[in-house]
Amino acid sequence: MTLQQISQKARGTHRGTNIALLLVLAGMMIEMTAFIIGIALGISYADYWANSQAVRDAASPTNNPGILSQVGTITAVEAWLVPFKFVGLSMFFSGIAAALYTIVKTMQLRGDAFAASFPIALGIGSGTDADGGNS
Repeated sequence: MTLQQISQKARGTHRGTNIALLLVLAGMMIEMTAFIIGIALGISYADYWANSQAVRDAASPTNNPGILSQVGTITAVEAWLVPFKFVGLSMFFSGIAAALYTIVKTMQLRGDAFAASFPIALGIGSGTDADGGNS
């Protein structure tokens, strides 16, 4: 690879940087949302357990339907909150993996740039090819 090709490739930010940033931020946003929903779920638990066991056991659609509604809400939210948290965590870790991939690609590009410019720095190459113009 010539120095001109390397220079063109090195301009701007790597596409993987934007993808990594997007994945990490989306994962963090999902985790923060799940945290807030978890706090609200904890408040629902506290309201439910504030009633005595006799009141909870005697709850029916005609007698104190609010307790049954709380049980339904708690059960439904728990059913989707755990997978929601898992999606957020997987997006966060995918962003970290994309960032590491970008670092590897950038290091390879820097290695190519060094290999192409080293003969020129020593004064034995013309800068036309990575092998010092000997091809």
